[in-house]
This record gives sequence, C-alpha cells and structure tokens, in this order.
Amino acid sequence: MYDLKHHILLRIVGHIVIILSLVLPLMGAPAQIEKLRPHVPELQKSAALRTRYATLWNVAFQIIYASVSLVIDFYSLKGKEGKISEALRSYRYTFFAGIIYPVATGVLIFWPVYIYDRELVFKKALEVAIPPHINYIVHGLVYVYANYELVFLPRELPKKDNVSWNHMVLFNVFYVAVVLYTRYVDMGVWVYEVLTATVGTIMFPIILFSLLGLSIIGYYLQWTLKELVWRCRDSQRSLENKLTLS
Repeated sequence: MYDLKHHILLRIVGHIVIILSLVLPLMGAPAQIEKLRPHVPELQKSAALRTRYATLWNVAFQIIYASVSLVIDFYSLKGKEGKISEALRSYRYTFFAGIIYPVATGVLIFWPVYIYDRELVFKKALEVAIPPHINYIVHGLVYVYANYELVFLPRELPKKDNVSWNHMVLFNVFYVAVVLYTRYVDMGVWVYEVLTATVGTIMFPIILFSLLGLSIIGYYLQWTLKELVWRCRDSQRSLENKLTLS
C-alpha cells in the first residue's frame, strides 16, 4: 500500500546512506594521492586528470542531489515543504531524470572495460592510494541509489519532458567536448587509457560515445522501471481491496 510519509522516510535513509558512502571513503584519498604522486607515475597522471573523470563528476552530482533532496524531504516529512522554494523542489525532479539516473547508468561502462583489461581504466598501481573497493561505490552503489530513489519518488514525478532530456544531452555533449579539449588543446592526452589504446580502431568512437549511449538507455529505462513499480503497487492495492471485501 502506498504511504507518502513512509516513502519520504525511506528516501531520507537513502540520501544519508549515499552521502556517507561517497564522502567518507573519499575524504582521505586526495591527501594520500598528493603524498604518493611524486613516487608513482600513474598517480601523477591520474591526479592531473581527476577533474576530467566522468566518475568524479557523477559523484559530485550525486552528493549535491542527495544533500538537497535530504533537506527537501526532511521538511516534507514535517509538513513544512513550503519553506523550500517551489522552483528548487521542482528542479530536484528534473535533475534526477536528466542527470542522476542517466549518468549513473552511463558510468557503468567502467565494468566491461575493467573486466576486459583493468589497466585501461584503473591501473593496479593506483591502489596504493585508491582502495579497489571504492570502484564498487562510485561505479556501482551510485546506480543502486538511483534505482532506490526512483522506486520511492512520487508517481507523477519526475516528468518525461524536453527539459530533462536536454539536461542529459547537454551534459554528455559538454563532457565529450571536455575530453576532446583535454586531448587536442589542453594536455595532449586522452582522459582514459582505453581511448589511447583504441585510437584508429572501430572501438574508439564506441568508447568515446559510450557514456552518451548508456545515458540515453538510462534515460528511457527509468520510465519503464517506474511504470513497472507502480503497476506492481496497483496490483497489490487491488488484491488487498479484494481480500478486505471478501
């Protein structure tokens, strides 16, 4: 049975879990990287490129979204959502549909490449400063959180519209531009080793636009999953009503 306050409470729990899961493990990483980078060439390159990694952009998006949503849902639970501007409450859903779910889907491209050859996306030498389990958080748990949030969002929100679609497309176009800028204008290197390894092959454009491709899949997938969730709830409610009447 659908319970608005129960769902808000469950969302609050999800926000807290993802914020702590992303912030706490990553707090000590920058200092460790700076300490070891003079002695580990792979860390030197990774540190120079860290602001160009889609994974870290996604982590920032998730922390911002979860933090803002935590405040909104807390006030909603108390019946004081009016204290939060209508524009911010509305944009929360646009940002989820256009950025959070699609990009969390997009960064899953890490896993097939990692399984094929981990050195192309996360060199073993980096483990001296970045524990391997962090990959499960920043490339896996973020997608679990996106689905968890999707399950407990209101039925009518977020809406499938041009605004959220444009968010998704513009982010991906901008990110590809950053990758190309890094290679041809700024640093002279590809952001990811897998791009360097595939230059001149059919795999190069596939890898280059894989984030966009998976983001598009994620964008449309969220509506299918949401509809499925609410159909199940409707079926459960119908069954409960029949049992009550019998």
